[in-house]
Order: sequence, then structure tokens, then C-alpha cells
Amino acid sequence: MRRECLTIIGTAHVSAESVEEVKDKIYEIQPDRVAIELDLARYTKLKNSMMGIEEDDSISVTKI
Repeated sequence: MRRECLTIIGTAHVSAESVEEVKDKIYEIQPDRVAIELDLARYTKLKNSMMGIEEDDSISVTKI
């Protein structure tokens, strides 16, 4: 991939407005690929959600 073909879009993960801006930009640019940066916690949450595993909302000592 040539450097001039790379577009990086900053986001606010908790902002619905930011999500819409990113969607709009993807539809506008029509890229061949889209990559998403996720920290381990977000990756785990997304992976569990896709596997049908519900998030445990209980408080644990390791979370504190």
C-alpha cells in the first residue's frame, strides 16, 4: 500500500457522533481495507459479544 493511500481517522469510542463520522468517511472513501485499533479490554469485550458471552458486571478485586 502506498503511503498516500492511507487515511487515519481519530475517534472517541464512546461517542455516537464519532461513530457516525467514521461510517460517513468509510462510505465516502470506499477503502479496500479498514483496520481498527483496540486495546485488550475493548478487544475482549468485542470478541465475547460476538461469541454470545455476556459481560460480568460484578465488581472483582482485580478490577479495583
